[in-house]
Amino acid sequence: MYKVFISEKEVSFLSTKHFLQNDFNVFNVNDIVGDRLLFLEEKLCLFDSLKMVCENPSLDMMTFFNKHILIEAGGGLVKNNGNFLWIYRNNIWDLPKGKQELNEEIFVTALREVKEECGIDNDLSIDNFLTTTFHTYSNNNELFLKKTDWFLMNYDGSSLELKPQLEEGITNVKWLNKNQSIDCAKKSFKSIRIVWEAFLANL
Repeated sequence: MYKVFISEKEVSFLSTKHFLQNDFNVFNVNDIVGDRLLFLEEKLCLFDSLKMVCENPSLDMMTFFNKHILIEAGGGLVKNNGNFLWIYRNNIWDLPKGKQELNEEIFVTALREVKEECGIDNDLSIDNFLTTTFHTYSNNNELFLKKTDWFLMNYDGSSLELKPQLEEGITNVKWLNKNQSIDCAKKSFKSIRIVWEAFLANL
């Protein structure tokens, strides 16, 4: 299954092998005639979430968003002695992430972006892959589909002083405990909730 967030509304692409339930917000991609993106826009005016049943979820998802420019990014959920690293950007708590550079492996992207956005030093390592999220946005009349690979990271350094990357709109960086992090995840973007839920599922 693949989920794409469009202005915090959720579109799930599900295999016909794993989804049999019929509901008002469930549609078979083979029944859609015409512009698929326009179809999504019209239905999302009626529903907060859509379920698209298809034979090949990955391929069909990319077909729906073939007018979008694909941006690949990496990010991290960083832990240190029971605390987790959060950034405050555009009036919402978020997790550090950023775009992949040319010829850069995605795990390198994730580590680099965490260090840059949080001002953290080099005592940072990846424990394991967590999940991949997708969301759309527009900029200068262009449409983008952002794919972010998320990793669970561990910080072993002794310095917990943090420096937000102000030029990226980040105004605060904090270590928060588990309960504070759960609260932040609930108030953050839905894609961030997926990252947090992926972490909790692996405990």
